This record gives sequence, C-alpha cells and structure tokens, in this order.
Amino acid sequence: MQFVKISQSDLVELETEIARLKRNLAQLAEENKGLILMQDCHIGQISELKQSLQDKDEELKEAKMRAKHSDLLTSEFVEARDKIRETEGTLAAKANEITLLKRTHVQTTEGLQRQIRSLQEELESVTENQRHF
Repeated sequence: MQFVKISQSDLVELETEIARLKRNLAQLAEENKGLILMQDCHIGQISELKQSLQDKDEELKEAKMRAKHSDLLTSEFVEARDKIRETEGTLAAKANEITLLKRTHVQTTEGLQRQIRSLQEELESVTENQRHF
C-alpha cells in the first residue's frame, strides 16, 4: 500500500467536503423519511378509497336489486290494478242487472197489486150481488 502525502489545506478541504456530504446525506435521509411517511399516508388513503369503492359497489348492487324488485312489484301492481278494474266492471254490470231486476220486480209487484185490488173489487161486487139474490 502506498501512502500519498496530503497537505493540511487539502485535508481541511476534504474534511469540509465530507462534512458537507454528511449533511446532505442526513438531509436526504430526512427527506426520505418524509417521503416514506407520505407514502404510508397515501397507502392508507388508497385503502380507504378501495373500501369506499367496495361500499359504493355494494350499494349499487343493492339499488339494482331494489329496482328489479320494484319493477316486479310494479308489474304485479299493474296486473292487480287491471284485475281490480275488470272486477269493478263485472260488479257494475251485475249491479245494473240487479237494478233492472228490482225495477222489474217492483213493476210486477205493482201490477199484481193492481190485479189483486181489481179482483177484490170484483169479489166485493159479486158478494154484494149474491146478497141481493
């Protein structure tokens, strides 16, 4: 091994450069720590965003299921409404039939009552005529 003779001023200059490099290295280490902390923070934020995205995806699936269920209910509602309307129509027709039957019954009853009165009058007349004989 060979030794090189260095002057005192060169030695001071090297020590100054080494000190400067050590300071730069320490500064870079601090900056690296900051970057690592920021990276950890970003990783946390990414995890939160992933969870939020999964939650939103689940909400979307549930909303789609509710919409599908709602569509089925709407279809069932429309069918039930149509059946109700059909039944209401049938009931209205039957009510009209009943009304007509009642009118006919009333007319028949009134006609029968007139005939009964007429027959009673005739009977009274015949009965009176028989008394005279």
